[in-house]
Amino acid sequence: MEIEVKDLEIGDEILIPSSSSLIYAKVLKLPKVRTTTKRWHATNIVYYKSVKCSINYREITQTRTYTNSNGVSQVHNWNRKKYICTPLEHNVEKFFDLNEKTIWLINRNSF
Repeated sequence: MEIEVKDLEIGDEILIPSSSSLIYAKVLKLPKVRTTTKRWHATNIVYYKSVKCSINYREITQTRTYTNSNGVSQVHNWNRKKYICTPLEHNVEKFFDLNEKTIWLINRNSF
């Protein structure tokens, strides 16, 4: 069921969009109202601070070998963030700005 930021409770399990994937998060702190509005077009709209959630997150190192224009073989390494959409094994606590986002309530477990 779709839910708004003001209706979140501690222990709620939610799905939120992130680029082309979904993040399965568990709410750890209640959302608080922002005292100042940082949006230029909003005057009477209530905005909330970022909400602390736990997520399942992995950092994957990828390697690519290529030959440059001089014929020398080079190795390029980079790290990529991977959010795993699962309710199990949450290993990172992170803050998410949920204002003006679609939030889907999956499970409501109050502590």
